[in-house]
Amino acid sequence: MALEETFESIENYLSRIMPQVISCPREIAIDALQGISTDFFKETRIWITTLTQSVAANTSDVELEIPTYTELVGVEGVRINDTRCCAGDYTVEHHTIHLHNMTKNACVLSVDVVLRPSRFCAEVPERLFEEYGDIIVAGALAQLKAMQGEVSDDVRTVPWSDPDGAKFYLEVYLRGLNRAKMRAHILRGYGMVKPKWR
Repeated sequence: MALEETFESIENYLSRIMPQVISCPREIAIDALQGISTDFFKETRIWITTLTQSVAANTSDVELEIPTYTELVGVEGVRINDTRCCAGDYTVEHHTIHLHNMTKNACVLSVDVVLRPSRFCAEVPERLFEEYGDIIVAGALAQLKAMQGEVSDDVRTVPWSDPDGAKFYLEVYLRGLNRAKMRAHILRGYGMVKPKWR
């Protein structure tokens, strides 16, 4: 099973961050990007895709194959041979779909899932970062600039600390987060779920 998705290295976005947090170690900036990416995709539920896999006859439990560096946020819908299941026809526990009625014949199970990058993701979906990358960068900058550290001999141990800048970028991030939530809601209303797994 492969995800028909183009991924981009999260490090490609460091060029937007490093000039604004001079002397911040690269590893700390990457960690901020990873953490904010996880938060953004979890809160917005904007990364929606369809996982499709073959299921044998007499099956009631189907374990979803979630790829490395991604985590399951939720399940939006389930179809058996393109027939949509009602919410009461299945339950979800961790990465397993439990079908309340065992399959009588071999079939194809399609599951609309919401994903997010794992906490230490190396790559993110290119199409989504093209659209929401600026918001995620703002969130990472807010987190980095909010670091306080200590002051010794009038010198900050976190020289890139900038409380006013942190407040500004946090507001930018939260506005973008809310817009993305609204967009995700609209996309669900129009049934725009893509791409597919196979």
